[in-house]
Amino acid sequence: MLKRILNFLLPHACLNCKQAVFDYGICGDCFKNLTPITQPYCTCCGLPLINRTKGMKCAPCLKQTLPMILRSAVEYNDNSKKTILYLKHADGHEVVPFMGNAMLRSIADFKENIDCIIPVPLHKKRLLKRRYNQSADLSRYISKALNVKMYINVLLRIKNTESQGAKSFKKRYANIHRAFSTKNTEHIKDKTILLIDDVYTSGATITHCANTLKKAGAKKIIAVTFARVVKK
Repeated sequence: MLKRILNFLLPHACLNCKQAVFDYGICGDCFKNLTPITQPYCTCCGLPLINRTKGMKCAPCLKQTLPMILRSAVEYNDNSKKTILYLKHADGHEVVPFMGNAMLRSIADFKENIDCIIPVPLHKKRLLKRRYNQSADLSRYISKALNVKMYINVLLRIKNTESQGAKSFKKRYANIHRAFSTKNTEHIKDKTILLIDDVYTSGATITHCANTLKKAGAKKIIAVTFARVVKK
């Protein structure tokens, strides 16, 4: 009741258009500009498929299967980008419930089988500079929602890589090579892991994370991001 009163007296501002909203995140008009990823999509990587039926794979996954099952809540566009950047670089932790709930809906078919949750880690130098890991924030919210343990001391980023933003596909993979390691692997031995990140672009980071966890003894990796790049 107190929260409702405060939201009425001091409403939050939409992340995109800044008009008043009664909860964190974006208003209804801006929400319409997000593009949710719904069926039909690739059963492996979650890429939206046009004019296809359910239960099919995309062309890249037919050629080479990912070390994980991937799902994303929305397509990466100007509106979803603003939400991600607000969390990532503006201490916008209040959008975590909005993003986390969207991600939970995208893994509805898998959440009963998840044994533990692991966020994509930041290198300690970048963590000190940013002061928090946005993927860990999302993981904590989803961990509480699913009542599943979260581990931040299993998957480690041991290489302080350069930003992936301006790099080509090949350079992204080269940049992230041998960037991750594991410890305390007894927590993930023969377990189904939910691997969490904010955005999927080339797939280099999250794929390397999944491979590292598999090598450490994980049975199955289900990865989820809030947004993903979808090439038309």
